Amino acid sequence: MKAMMSESDANLTPPASPKSGLVRLGGIVLFGFLAFWLCSPFLTSVHLEAFSAQVQTMAVLANVHGARGITLSDQAFPVTSEYLYMSRSGLVAALQIAMRILGTTSDLPFRLTMIVSMAVFAVCIVTIARRWSKEPAMLLVTALLLTPGLVEIGFFFSDNLPSAALAMLALALVPREKQSDLRWLAIGALFAMAALVRVDAMFIAPAFLVCLFLQRPKLAVVAARAGLGLAGFLGVFLLAQHFTPFRAMESIHVSKTFEALHIMMRSTGRDEEVGVGFFGIVTPVLVALGLIRNCRTYGWRWIEALVVLPLIFYTYAVSQALEIRMFMLLGAPAILIHASAGLRVLWEQWKSPERERKVLALSALGLTLFALFGPVMITIRDGPRTPYGRVWGTIAWLEWQRSVNNGLLALGDVADSVQPGETVLAITSHYNPDDYLRLVLLQHGYDILPVGQLGERNPGAIEAFRKGNRTVIHVRCPDPYFILTQWGKQPTSYSQPFQIVSALDCITPRSYNRAVMMNWALCPMCFVPILDLKGDPPPWQVTLPQSPIVPAWGRANEGRMDVEWLSADQVLTLYRSAAGAISQARRSRHGWKPMTDYAELRKLFEWRYGPVP
Repeated sequence: MKAMMSESDANLTPPASPKSGLVRLGGIVLFGFLAFWLCSPFLTSVHLEAFSAQVQTMAVLANVHGARGITLSDQAFPVTSEYLYMSRSGLVAALQIAMRILGTTSDLPFRLTMIVSMAVFAVCIVTIARRWSKEPAMLLVTALLLTPGLVEIGFFFSDNLPSAALAMLALALVPREKQSDLRWLAIGALFAMAALVRVDAMFIAPAFLVCLFLQRPKLAVVAARAGLGLAGFLGVFLLAQHFTPFRAMESIHVSKTFEALHIMMRSTGRDEEVGVGFFGIVTPVLVALGLIRNCRTYGWRWIEALVVLPLIFYTYAVSQALEIRMFMLLGAPAILIHASAGLRVLWEQWKSPERERKVLALSALGLTLFALFGPVMITIRDGPRTPYGRVWGTIAWLEWQRSVNNGLLALGDVADSVQPGETVLAITSHYNPDDYLRLVLLQHGYDILPVGQLGERNPGAIEAFRKGNRTVIHVRCPDPYFILTQWGKQPTSYSQPFQIVSALDCITPRSYNRAVMMNWALCPMCFVPILDLKGDPPPWQVTLPQSPIVPAWGRANEGRMDVEWLSADQVLTLYRSAAGAISQARRSRHGWKPMTDYAELRKLFEWRYGPVP
């Protein structure tokens, strides 16, 4: 009888009309096009700022000079190389391998690393969320696309995405059913790789501890799995310590040292910028709705693992993150689980025959349309971020990437302009062109000379590059990571002009043929003299960044590089401006002791933890 009723119901069900099929197909095509548009900048990712360029520089130099190449990446402030390498050694090694396979020192290995990492990260977090929530993949992908921080992380080079991809791959391998315990060996190894790429991956450790007890196994089973995971983890770390300059204890020491600098760099209101920049304006609403639904559906045991832990993690992460990219990716599965449940709530409200129940769904739809198509407001957190108007924000991202590439091309033109037998004096006044110039010169076939080969007069504020009989002398004055301000207690108005004077003091005008000065156009956070030779002697100024929030396309050219060729008179003017700044700073000093010898400065920032590689 039931079979007959079932057959009858099937016969009574009207067939799908061709019109509804076309509407569905049109919706899928529109969704696919929108998804591709929102994600498209990750195919053309570029350098974000100096740190990514220095990581790539380490990989280039390590392939040429071995472990010694890591110390050559910054000879004036070796401690910054130590910090970047010890906290990101896995990424340096990955780029070394990719460069050798592809046979190039260009940005292609880094870009391919980001593309592969983005693919692995997206697939893994959707897989993890689907395993826990049983929601359709379409809802999970929609929740992913509506969260800006999960999509835009692939628009620039960073260590965060490769590290998170490895951590999520390890988490995706955690079995929920009875399977071979040997899988925990691979899980531990992948977790160690994630920590080597970026030490912040250690924040995901509580998730693995929870997974050990999910099926309430016997204590012996838990111990065996934990032992296998720990063996895989320690095995990778021991291999890294044996075959690379990475040292775990030095990594801990130098990370603690720079943690104080991160605390100093946090500014008022940054928590709100980081939180909104990562979650956007739609995802928090979806997560709130999903939390209510999931708590009612799965009970308290589920709440402990997928509600309480993510809440604790993001409360800490948002308060500690300097930028949107930091820490935030590690809780992505929980975001998708709850946001997809929120989407289901809205769908059920929309399908309800009661009109008043559709108000919530319509309100959420309006908010989503505003987030996608509303007016653009761009922030400067990790590129041109926009929590709403994201469809237009993609254009801003593409323009920003183009401006960064144009800046690197401008530096490449400087490298190509050096003629045989010629020496060019290159002066950088901001940390971005400082590291970008070093990378571009290496990519154009130059090699860096150790400071000891530059003569006794070299104070360390300069570095030299050679390509046959072509020479570039690089004069530096940035304050990377504000270490001069924090450790050396030197104000910006003194330390950066002091570096210029120290460098130019040991360079005679006849020792170079031409001079060029480079600055990061829209963010000159450094000593910038006015090199106008008309009228009175030029003043000096220390300019600060513009407001972090600007309307429309004001930040689309954030990556623009200012490259200005200088005459001999202008180099002399630069020297006199820097000397005047030093004198004025000394006259107005308040309790600080100005450095008078660059060797003193260089000693302060030497390689501090363990032996130099």
